[in-house]
Amino acid sequence: MNRESEDAIIRFETWLLSKRYSKSTIKTYCDALRVFFTYHKHISIQRITMQHIIQFNNEYIIGRSLSISYQNQFVNALKLFYLIMQNTNVIIENIARPRREYRLPNVLSKEEVKLILNTHRNLKHRTMLCLLYSCGLRSGELLNLQPIHIDSKRNIILIKQSKGKKDRIVPLSSKILEMLREYYRLYKPKKYLGINYQMENGIIHIQYLFLHDKNLSKFSELLSKATGEYKPIKKAEVKAKIEETIYDWDIKKEEFFNQHTDEKLDYKLCIYEPCYLGKDRSTPENEFEKHIETKADKIEWWFKNGVSKKDFFGIKYEENDLPQTFYPDYIIQLTSGKTFIGDTKAGSTATEAKSRAEALQVYIKDQNGKGKNLVGGIIIKDDTKKWRVNQQDIYNY
Repeated sequence: MNRESEDAIIRFETWLLSKRYSKSTIKTYCDALRVFFTYHKHISIQRITMQHIIQFNNEYIIGRSLSISYQNQFVNALKLFYLIMQNTNVIIENIARPRREYRLPNVLSKEEVKLILNTHRNLKHRTMLCLLYSCGLRSGELLNLQPIHIDSKRNIILIKQSKGKKDRIVPLSSKILEMLREYYRLYKPKKYLGINYQMENGIIHIQYLFLHDKNLSKFSELLSKATGEYKPIKKAEVKAKIEETIYDWDIKKEEFFNQHTDEKLDYKLCIYEPCYLGKDRSTPENEFEKHIETKADKIEWWFKNGVSKKDFFGIKYEENDLPQTFYPDYIIQLTSGKTFIGDTKAGSTATEAKSRAEALQVYIKDQNGKGKNLVGGIIIKDDTKKWRVNQQDIYNY
């Protein structure tokens, strides 16, 4: 991210503080903006348009199968940011939200709820669990609950300064009221109802109550069932989204650089002149670039690839039963007429490159069958300091 963007986000954070936004909201909005402006690090804030926002949404959020709630957070942050910005090309009314999903919840049966609530013999613990369930309270709301918030005459509970700094009222059943009275007579809480904020291991006490030893097996069973049902659905959704976002790719005729994140290098064979590359390149990448610069008799030009779907070259593959995109580090045009596609690896990254390495070989064979003239593979510097290219169909490092 460039300095202009960072300064703008700091000003935006100061504005949010003056408006008394919560710390969590400020962090969420600023983090979302940092991701967005880092993605478009070569573009000035004043030059950002709706097309750049749509590109980020399609390639970063949808392309990585991020959730609808994350997309909504991004939209909220961007709308508010550009609402207070001046002289921009962004029309905030045109920043669209994603369509809502409508899913049926996995509801516990009455017997399952009864089993969970009756697990505890401790009156305080059982009372807190029943309060949470019957009144629909958040854990933080229960932690802040005081005896004065219980209105027994009207059978309601007053929730003070809850989410969004709003008060609200929830109904209180007669059974829960009797349970609270019994609890009050026994424990006599003075200010709060008596739940400790945190245990020694950092887990909020309320959550620990739900994860009681006798409940763990039931929760494990429910989570396993829900996960098993959801995995194939999620996988199908991810595959569909990836199939929708396959682009025809070519090296751009010109590229923007950022003086804060890029450095100018005296490379003669780099396809761009002058040659600007990111300062955060790995050690193997730096060393490999110096090596190929000495091969003018064999190389016409080389291109440093990146990790953005439309701007850079990617290869589809599957890892851990989920579709992924692999962006090889370099595309090199050889004087022999062949085009080399390679990815530099070292240490643990070399041993973990099996899926990518084999996907690259599948891609090369497929394209050569269509008339291309490609070679390539995983590039590794061996113990003798020589560069080797692993071109095996079955990768074995």
